[in-house]
Amino acid sequence: IDGAKQVDSIIFVHGLTGSQLSTWTTSGATAAWPRLLLPDDIPDARISAFGYDADVLNLLGPAGQNRIRHHARNLLGGIADMWLDTGVVSLSE
Repeated sequence: IDGAKQVDSIIFVHGLTGSQLSTWTTSGATAAWPRLLLPDDIPDARISAFGYDADVLNLLGPAGQNRIRHHARNLLGGIADMWLDTGVVSLSE
C-alpha cells in the first residue's frame, strides 16, 4: 500500500529438541526474552515464535516423524495462510 508504514516481522524458530517457549525463556523469567526485550528496541516489529515437534529422540515413546523440510513447509504455509487471511504475519502472541 502506497504510503503505508513498513512493519518488519521477526519469527523465532527453535532448534531440534527445543520448544517454542522454553528455548527463548530463562529459568525464573516471566516471559520469553524476545517479548521482554525486543519491543523496546524494535517497537513496530511483529515478533512471533514458531513451534514444531522437534523430538528427534524419545526413549519413552515415538519420536517426531517429520523431516526438516516438512517443518519448513509448515512454517511457510503458516506464514502464507496468515498473510492471506489477515494481511498480518503473527504466528503467536
